[in-house]
Amino acid sequence: MRLGTSCALAVVVFVGCNSAGLSRKEAGELRDLEQALGALATSPLEDRAIRYQQISQLNIETDRIRQVRTLCVASYRSFDEAASKLSIARENTVQAEAAVAKARERQRLGEQLTKEEEDRLRSMSQTAAQSLSSVNQILDRAEAQVKSCEDQRNELRALITGP
Repeated sequence: MRLGTSCALAVVVFVGCNSAGLSRKEAGELRDLEQALGALATSPLEDRAIRYQQISQLNIETDRIRQVRTLCVASYRSFDEAASKLSIARENTVQAEAAVAKARERQRLGEQLTKEEEDRLRSMSQTAAQSLSSVNQILDRAEAQVKSCEDQRNELRALITGP
C-alpha cells in the first residue's frame, strides 16, 4: 500500500497526514521509539521492567508517535503477561503429568489408587489442559496486538520514505 497525498485507512487513526509524510520531529521520535522497542523485544522477561521505564521516559511530543508508543507498550505488556501465564501453565502441566506417571507406576506395581486419588489426578490433568488452552487464546490475542503495533510502525516508516 502506497501512502501519498491521501491517508490510507489504517493511518486515519492518527488524525490526518500530509503529502510530506512525517515531520522531522516525528521521524526522530519514531526512530527513538523503534530503538527502544527493539531493545524491549530482545530483552528477557525479567529485564523488561527497565525497558518499559525507558520507553515511558522517551521525549515524545507528537500525537501520532505517542499513540503508537501507547499501543506498542500495551501490546508488549499483554504478550509478557501471556508468556508468564504460559510458563505457569506449563509447570502445572509438568506437575500433573508427573503425578499421573507416578500413580501409573504404583498401579503397575499392584497398588490400588483410592477414588480420591483418581479424582485428584483427573482434576489436575483437566485443570492443566484447560489452563494451557486458555493461555494459548491469551497468547494469540497478545500476538495479534503486537502485530498491530508492528503494522502501525510500518505505516509510519512508509510515511518517512514517502510514496
